Amino acid sequence: AIYNEKLGSSTTRQNVTVSDTEITGKISKLSGVDYTFSGDIKVHTNHNFVNNVILNASQKGTNVIIDVDFTSTLVIPDNVTVTIAEGKSLTVGSGGIKIGNGKLVVDGELKNANVYLENTNAYYTTLRYAVNAVPLDSKDINIKLLADTKDTSAISMSRKDITIDLNGHTATLPKYTVANNAVLTIKDSSELGNGTIDGAVTNNGTLTIDGGKFLTLPTTGADATTTITGGTFTSDVVEGIEIPENKEVIVNDDGTSSIVYKIADYTKVNEAIENAKAIDRSKYTEESLKALDDVLNSLDMTLRLDKQDTVDAYATLIEDAINNLVEKTTEVEVPTEDIENPSTNDNVLTYVVAGVVALIGITGTVIYLKKHNN
Repeated sequence: AIYNEKLGSSTTRQNVTVSDTEITGKISKLSGVDYTFSGDIKVHTNHNFVNNVILNASQKGTNVIIDVDFTSTLVIPDNVTVTIAEGKSLTVGSGGIKIGNGKLVVDGELKNANVYLENTNAYYTTLRYAVNAVPLDSKDINIKLLADTKDTSAISMSRKDITIDLNGHTATLPKYTVANNAVLTIKDSSELGNGTIDGAVTNNGTLTIDGGKFLTLPTTGADATTTITGGTFTSDVVEGIEIPENKEVIVNDDGTSSIVYKIADYTKVNEAIENAKAIDRSKYTEESLKALDDVLNSLDMTLRLDKQDTVDAYATLIEDAINNLVEKTTEVEVPTEDIENPSTNDNVLTYVVAGVVALIGITGTVIYLKKHNN
């Protein structure tokens, strides 16, 4: 529907409202025309007007369904949904996919989403694009690698406070420079801890390394501060690093050294294990003993101090399993031997004897009466 707004006799604006429809061609953003989109809008074209026209003018609750392989930049407004149709793909470009408080539903495939910028809910192809997308003077920014990335240009970070989680992946870059007014933290949240920085890092600001493998030690400027609380380095480099009290240096199979948390305190767990060994297993049911054994067999005795809460829970699990042991019940057997009944002949004999005795008694009484009468 097209609505004209008039001021006197002059047409000033045109309002175009589009709802629950499919678009196969191009929509140009014309001067003097305002668009409004609502409902389900299905598009069948790969063009930036989807972002510049349709999404920019979508009302809250609008669902824009992209039914084509899409490669242009997307910026999803608040409370608007973009759905990538089944069998179709959304390829992240240099401008990224910025979701914000909108919603992205991928029924098809999301490609090249290698880096995630948590604070703005956005995806980028490389680490450099993600870092550059962070506004100046931003603080507490979290960037996570979702795949290996490779930058061909150097990253220079200024007036930003960023934490990069390698997440088990490799960031390859020619150089990463931290300016004197920037704060950078590098960590690796992956279980294997094999996230890697493949490139030179120059610190002129504040750098904290809490994880990740570094092929070269970062260079620290005269007025800069570099704090190393974790990570993997060549063994000769680690020798000169001051290690926190709760961490230690271990030598890996490849000859490198890693700064890791010390082994957790297993004192309570070991006491609980000894209690489990001391029980008289003959007294309890097989089912309850199996429950105890399952707990004992599930223990990971190699956890470090960052997992102390898990270790403490082990002791509780063991004691609970001991307390839940079920004693066997003792069954008393009742004799089931048949009681021998007297034979029929014995019964007959008994009856005969009793009858004779009774008859004698009667006869004696008669004789006594006769004599008395005489």
